[in-house]
Amino acid sequence: MDEHNSLCMISFIKRLDKKANGLLKDVQLQKRIEEVFQENLQYAHYPRTRISLCGRFNAGKSALINAMLQSKVVISRPISSTGVITRVYYSPTESYSLIKNINGNEEVLSFPVNQLKDVTVKDNFNKSQNVKDIIRVDIGLTNDFLKGNIELFDTPGLDDPDPRMTEITMNHLEHSDFIIFVIDALQLKDLNELLIKYYKRLGKNVIFVANKMDAIENEKDEQEIKDLARVYFADYYNPLTFNSDIFFVSAKSKDKNIIELSSYFRSYILSNADKIAEVARLSILKNEIHEIYERIKTIIEGESDRVKKKILLDDKKIISTILIELEHRITTKQLS
Repeated sequence: MDEHNSLCMISFIKRLDKKANGLLKDVQLQKRIEEVFQENLQYAHYPRTRISLCGRFNAGKSALINAMLQSKVVISRPISSTGVITRVYYSPTESYSLIKNINGNEEVLSFPVNQLKDVTVKDNFNKSQNVKDIIRVDIGLTNDFLKGNIELFDTPGLDDPDPRMTEITMNHLEHSDFIIFVIDALQLKDLNELLIKYYKRLGKNVIFVANKMDAIENEKDEQEIKDLARVYFADYYNPLTFNSDIFFVSAKSKDKNIIELSSYFRSYILSNADKIAEVARLSILKNEIHEIYERIKTIIEGESDRVKKKILLDDKKIISTILIELEHRITTKQLS
């Protein structure tokens, strides 16, 4: 993020944290709110805007990254393959490294590009033992598409036969700023359940990419899929454009719609990276505090001690004002 914008956001979060600590009376509640603020302050300090591709296994996430970058950057295969979080970012010199858990300690190790498959891809039997200790793989490229304060992340598939893959991806997405949700166009009928299961838990800035459109045999079927996708995506909008942004592409054949998606990425995402990051990070903080607010309401309803109930009612009002301030800041940023 731009240093000035980042400092303004961090200052705002610290002010709300100080307000909560100075006014809340319930000690346990104060401690929990402080934990939430401190966790989110760490996230707020992260200097780059994190853009992550997610979706079911074998939806074509890796192929889409390669198509957008117009280069074979990450390993793409016709079977479920990605086994670790892979970060791709701009670097003046090409570099490949990984972060590995060695005896409980994280170590950074460099590796040659010809070993990329060995450190990112599950083996041919769809097992992930070969990559289980690798926390993340980093790829630095001199690709102009990546210029700007952003990072692209490839992720393991949701609903993968190996349940650890879904866990890795969901943990990563908790602190992503923008999500490119990739769907196999031929599996749209399973999409509604997928979105409810995963995306509803995230509530992030998002665009949807229906991939593998080259597999659609005729125009009638293609139109039917597009209509169906728009129905499914109607309730999921990008908080910055206030639209449901959908792209229909074929990453494998690198069709003209890939160029349209790449153009959108440059003109919209890159030029709004700071705004995207701030909205995402403040939204996470708001959602976590809102969950605490809802729990307090439940506790108050069952509290018989009048003194404790009065304390919690007062604290609920304080948390409510914090939520209002967060909502105002987010809305102002979205509309700016």
